[in-house]
Amino acid sequence: MDPNDLQKIQREWESHVDSFTVGKDSFEDSISLKNYTLSGSDETKEGHAKGAYEIIDLLQGVWQAIPAFRAVVSPHDNPNLHTDLELKQQALRAAATGKCEQPSSTTVAVKLI
Repeated sequence: MDPNDLQKIQREWESHVDSFTVGKDSFEDSISLKNYTLSGSDETKEGHAKGAYEIIDLLQGVWQAIPAFRAVVSPHDNPNLHTDLELKQQALRAAATGKCEQPSSTTVAVKLI
């Protein structure tokens, strides 16, 4: 896949209603709440973003060993993204060869709501 497509998908997932994103932008950064789209903008430690702060607290002792990442999470503990073996194999091939692969026309990522 083209990296620009991946960035677009990332932005779309991070703007998904009732979700929050935890992560770090560089190896040296600590883990923090990066983005949220929560009902009533409740990003407090007691509100809908409680899970974000729990993840941050859980990783507190090892954050220095974790590279940059972004994780989009639902506070409702339900699945939002389905992938299949074909998509996984395409991603692994692309990573191994260092080349972008476009998903085949028969491959469809299904969003579970």
